[in-house]
Amino acid sequence: MAAWDARRPVAVDILDRLSSDEMPTAAEYAEAVHIADMLVFISEKLLTLYAGIMHSMPIYRLYPTISEAEAIALWWPWGRPAPLVGSVPPGPPKPRRPTLDPSIITAKRPQDVVKEIVEKTSLNRTTAQSMTAALRKKMRADRGWKARMLLYEGLTKAEVAKRVGLSPSRISALFKNDQSIAEHRRSRELQRALASHREQREASKR
Repeated sequence: MAAWDARRPVAVDILDRLSSDEMPTAAEYAEAVHIADMLVFISEKLLTLYAGIMHSMPIYRLYPTISEAEAIALWWPWGRPAPLVGSVPPGPPKPRRPTLDPSIITAKRPQDVVKEIVEKTSLNRTTAQSMTAALRKKMRADRGWKARMLLYEGLTKAEVAKRVGLSPSRISALFKNDQSIAEHRRSRELQRALASHREQREASKR
């Protein structure tokens, strides 16, 4: 990303020259279009990679009473590892933990999940918080992802806040000092400006 971002001024200079007497050559124009396309492409790929990492992280320490080894075993998609020969004999069975049917959860916002479970079940607030920690974390991550994509599309923070169910001040706090959004918007504007000029030139040749 840094390599292509360093070439952004070249594309901006060529875009400025399109409206001046010093028109760029076809090769320079093609280079500007390529730079703008690559800036948008790499920005979107990096965002997708970031979201993939956030959604695939193990559930380390989400439950303080579960050891790290047990947490990894719960996350591991192919089940628990086979016990080693000569390992410590298993202890007595532990008391059955309360279960939760995910289908009863209809809340759209993570801050409403615990309240809904307390109202619909006999679980107390502490247990409900513990059992839904991973779910609420995923909902917050999904909401942040959606807000970021809407900001990338050029929506204002007030419009984004209304769509994701947060206040504009909260959106500002979530993306404070986040330069990637402004850079992505500039890349999009540069790409659209070059594409618009290309369409105008093709229309004038007809």
